Amino acid sequence: MLKRIPIQHLTLGMYLHEFCGSWMEHPFWRAKFLLQDPDDLARIQATAIRECWIDTDKGVDVAIGTASMSREQVDEQIETDFSLLEDLPPIHVTLPTPPPPPKRNRQPANMQSELQMAASICVKSKQAVVSLFNEARMGRAVDSVGLQSLVEEISDSVTRNPGALISLARLKTADDYTYMHSVAVCALMIALAKQLKLKEDQQRLAGLAGLMHDLGKAAIPLKVLNKPGKLTDQEFTVVRSHPVEGFHMLKEGGNIPEAVLDACLHHHEKVDGSGYPDKLKGDGISRLGPRRVAAPHGRLDQRPLRPPAVPGVRQKHWHLPGGLAGAADFWSPGRGGRAGPCSAHHPGRQSLLFDQIRPAHSSRAGEPGRARRHRENRGAGRPRPMEFPRHERAVVGFFRAGLVGSRPTVCPTRMLPVPALITLSLNPALDLATTIERVEPTHKLRCGPAQRFAGGGGINVARVLHRLGSDVQAWALAGGAAGAQVRQLLADEGVAADIRPIAGDTRENFSVVETATGQEFRFVLPGPTLQTAEWQACLDALTTLTVAPRWLIASGSLPPGVPDDFYARLAPCSRARGTRLVVDTFGLPLAAALQAGTTLIKPSLRELREVLRQPLEHPADQCAAAQALVHSGQTEMVALSLGAQGAVLATRDGVWQAPALDVSAARGTTGAGDCFLAALVWSLDRGAPPPDALRWGMAAGAAALLVPGTALARATDVHRLQSQVIVRASPV
Repeated sequence: MLKRIPIQHLTLGMYLHEFCGSWMEHPFWRAKFLLQDPDDLARIQATAIRECWIDTDKGVDVAIGTASMSREQVDEQIETDFSLLEDLPPIHVTLPTPPPPPKRNRQPANMQSELQMAASICVKSKQAVVSLFNEARMGRAVDSVGLQSLVEEISDSVTRNPGALISLARLKTADDYTYMHSVAVCALMIALAKQLKLKEDQQRLAGLAGLMHDLGKAAIPLKVLNKPGKLTDQEFTVVRSHPVEGFHMLKEGGNIPEAVLDACLHHHEKVDGSGYPDKLKGDGISRLGPRRVAAPHGRLDQRPLRPPAVPGVRQKHWHLPGGLAGAADFWSPGRGGRAGPCSAHHPGRQSLLFDQIRPAHSSRAGEPGRARRHRENRGAGRPRPMEFPRHERAVVGFFRAGLVGSRPTVCPTRMLPVPALITLSLNPALDLATTIERVEPTHKLRCGPAQRFAGGGGINVARVLHRLGSDVQAWALAGGAAGAQVRQLLADEGVAADIRPIAGDTRENFSVVETATGQEFRFVLPGPTLQTAEWQACLDALTTLTVAPRWLIASGSLPPGVPDDFYARLAPCSRARGTRLVVDTFGLPLAAALQAGTTLIKPSLRELREVLRQPLEHPADQCAAAQALVHSGQTEMVALSLGAQGAVLATRDGVWQAPALDVSAARGTTGAGDCFLAALVWSLDRGAPPPDALRWGMAAGAAALLVPGTALARATDVHRLQSQVIVRASPV
């Protein structure tokens, strides 16, 4: 029998059926359990919850004479309360006048000041487009209403300074090309619509069309979409289907403007009628349908979906391509690939929207900076014609209508680094790995050659993300000789790092593989005690970054002196700024992070048992516990690593299991979990669905077994092994 009782009457031996309050008001993952631990009783009574339901059939009943109510009595009281409400006179409420919408800032700004705001808009825009693609991949209807405010922000930035946002949006890594391309086209179409003096509602339509025009790529298999090389004829046929696929996806949403639908369906049409899907040409292409100029040397659309690097330009995330972005009127290119500005009524005039223009002469593209500046200074003060490379014409979209002549905006050459992913290691280590034939007591053990690596959870994750091609920066607190060596090892490996000094000495870890048995012995030393000012400064720096990263991966143990809720303190700011928080730790820090809310956690089975206080002996129980954590709202995803039994990934959309790969030539297990997490996040960041992300994570975990110590997974092994991973949906 169910009874509702005050919390103060709760005693040991009672079976808790339900708390009368929000799950956020109590510290328990589960609400139904037998109350046996005095500590649990004290924690319940310390909460803000005042009543709870107990099941007297499964536990102790309340003492005779103690106030309690059965389910029937509660229902009867509710009915009585509602009947009393019906007799009350009507209440007239005057709704307050809604506050006016925030004033939009459209005042002209210089490049330096606008770059900061533009960078923040780029991050927010990419997150919105990634979410849009994920919704489409899962078969959900696409809603454009939520994108309207984002289009307005982009429009305002373009109004203040068109060069800033357009230039930043052109910075695409291999991982985010598909998504940032949509953001770039959105900004470019708004810029051109403004140049054409279109009305503001038409400018918004142009921006919305640019943001959603490539949605059909969500229907293309990722192995084709992300292929770096030239597409086969069969693959190209699949790619050519994306305008039609996108049109149908948007059509199902039911609230997409017709102009946006048309731009999505016809953005690959060409003036000469050789485009697709309907082979429209000339005036048959609508005003918002970006057209393509036919390439003189081969079919431009047979290029890889991921463009090659710009010749002579270092492709770092803080370097901009050596080209121009903007809109202008130009003659059609003549001999030498040159084109110049022209009058409004010239017969050869075309209104061009420049996506990216490469240097015309490859010999000049790689010339030293001093020689290039000398040549440019000599020509200062007189107009120079724009140059189109003869060997590779720029991709140019344009509208039928003419432009009021405007010189393109020169891109800045440098901006502050804005990593897409940040990893955090508060307790890094200098890892030393070696081998020995057999470990024996009392004897001197002659070891093999020693290998040293920069280690610690977050650092290991950053090293693997870097190898997979992600834009990542490793944050860590380090000191002493070991800390200096960690810094140098990361620099030698090319991993961007922000190493913050501390007074203590960074710890050292030691692992030995016994060659006679294949067993690995791992010795982990405690970290230095951090001062409050040291960890607080790191926390303040992370939460006040000018531009928030897409992912923040907090991984590893907390050293002495750091509060257990340190990772939990990252959650509110991450959530407010749109950063996805990943936590890989154990014990109280993991429990505190769950209470604060995370995007992803990666516990081992032992760590999950400790947090939930459940045995979780059977696979079905493990899957159920992982998904229950997700449904509780404490995290969006749980990646449960099971060692030799594989792993489980739980989200709101389902649970997937993957058995471990059989790696016969295993040389150690150190760092396998960090490699698993790195590849999982890398895949999710690229927009992969959960089963594919789990496949990549399992491949990286297996690849880590092929190398000694914390050498970590090699990218070639990860790509080779991922096709061997079997992922199955769990019936939970």
